[in-house]
Amino acid sequence: MRTLTTDPEERRWLLIRNFLSSWKRFLVIFEEYERRVKGFSDRYKTQRSRLRLSPDDLASLIDFRALEDLRDREVSLLREISHDLFRSPDATDQFDHHVSIIYHELSALKEEHYTLREEFVREERIEYDLLYREVNQYYPKRLGHIRNLYQKADRRLRVLLPGMATDRVLVRSIYLFGADLLAGIYPGGVSEFYAAMYPGGPSEGYAAAGDSFREAGFRAEAEDAYGRCLAVPEESARGRAGRLVSRIRAEAAERLAALKAPASTA
Repeated sequence: MRTLTTDPEERRWLLIRNFLSSWKRFLVIFEEYERRVKGFSDRYKTQRSRLRLSPDDLASLIDFRALEDLRDREVSLLREISHDLFRSPDATDQFDHHVSIIYHELSALKEEHYTLREEFVREERIEYDLLYREVNQYYPKRLGHIRNLYQKADRRLRVLLPGMATDRVLVRSIYLFGADLLAGIYPGGVSEFYAAMYPGGPSEGYAAAGDSFREAGFRAEAEDAYGRCLAVPEESARGRAGRLVSRIRAEAAERLAALKAPASTA
């Protein structure tokens, strides 16, 4: 087992980072699989369910080296941190459950691929033909299942995010690196992530990032974050939610003005 940082905030950031990056890498593999299947279907002018590919062609549908690397790097570390944060002798959080299954499904895909190649090399044609028919259905089902597991894990993560709202490492890191990490999986980017994390939505998220930068002495980053808070389109929220957002924006405007004010001289 790898040695992880003992800082809880850093571990939660590592969890989020590895979850998002592994999800994106998997989607690249999944989309490439779909593209290659369509390519063979078009080439042989037959429906994908009726394709009869050679072992080499079948093996080329999935980049198994990328799949194995994904499992051994991001997903392995993700599972390790998830176990540490969300598993106890008495209970296992749904997020950790989904992550564990993702890891095992990736392992099963790799094992099935290896078995298919071994059967062909040994020229046990009857067994290979039987295995081929199984794998022809197995690949898309497994890949689709992993994709669904990531979506389920994300839904559970959004429920957990409010409990991480005071994690300054996470708040700042998402602000700095979230645009790239979230591209392609969170249509609303950092704003959507903060909306799941804070009752005051993205305005509160950007303000929290600004506060954290300001307290750490990063004035330029703080100014930028407060500016992004004030740039969030105002919604017609009423009641408590509306008052919360109004207060957050007013405080952000005051702090931004203070940062921009020229330093007084004695």
